[in-house]
Amino acid sequence: MLRPRRLLRRLQRPEGAQRRRLPEDLSQRLRGRQERLRGGRCRPHGQHGRPQYKAAKLGLVETLAHTIAAKAKTEFLALATAIGDKLTAKDYSYIGGVLVSAGDPESGLAIVHQGTLKFPSDPGLEKILAAIKAKAASDPALTSALSGLGYP
Repeated sequence: MLRPRRLLRRLQRPEGAQRRRLPEDLSQRLRGRQERLRGGRCRPHGQHGRPQYKAAKLGLVETLAHTIAAKAKTEFLALATAIGDKLTAKDYSYIGGVLVSAGDPESGLAIVHQGTLKFPSDPGLEKILAAIKAKAASDPALTSALSGLGYP
């Protein structure tokens, strides 16, 4: 069964006309790109490089922080490895602060610790770390997490 558009194209094509072919070099380049996409060796359309991707993932992490904090931590750390240098100290301190205020200071500590490794002298990260240390006075699990990461 022919689809309507194909039928219309066949009717519009002259009787003896052949289908147009791409030049061989262009055809090879397109086939190579399709193979790379199927093999998973390149990302389609460079999605990790777009600013919308970063904003969407940070919004997802912020939403997860209030519902499933452990998944929020995992998603943020995966985002940090995926886009690397595009995350700023402000992103680390914001997500760490959201996790702490949502009631999971251990996950917030993990995010802030990764941020301090990348941005050692950022005042925003130090402020969140001070808030985590203040909460650690009443939480022995948080105290052991802090000492395990090397914080006094």
